[in-house]
Amino acid sequence: MTQQIGHLARRSFLGAAGAALVLAGSGIARGADTSIKIGVIGAGNVASNLARAWTKAGYQVMLSSRHLDKLKPLVQELGSKASAGTVKEAVAFGDVILLAVP
Repeated sequence: MTQQIGHLARRSFLGAAGAALVLAGSGIARGADTSIKIGVIGAGNVASNLARAWTKAGYQVMLSSRHLDKLKPLVQELGSKASAGTVKEAVAFGDVILLAVP
C-alpha cells in the first residue's frame, strides 16, 4: 500500500512538472522577458535540457550541483548566458528557481 501511495505521489508530481514545462515553454515561444534570471538546483537530464532551452532563448541561467567541477563542460557548452555556483549562489542569483533533483 505504501508503495502505491509513493507511486501515485510521483505520478502527480511528474504531471505537475510536465504542466509547468508546457507553461514555461509557451512563455519562451512568445518572446517572454529574457531579463529574468533563472537559478537551477540540480544538473541532471531535466535541469541541463531546460538550461539549454533557456540559454538558447536568451535567459541567464546559473546551475548548481554538489559537484561543481562536473558542471564546467555543460556551462562551456551553454555559452555566456550560463554559469555555475553553489546552491546558495543559484538561489541568490535567480529571479526564478528550478528545483530539479531526485
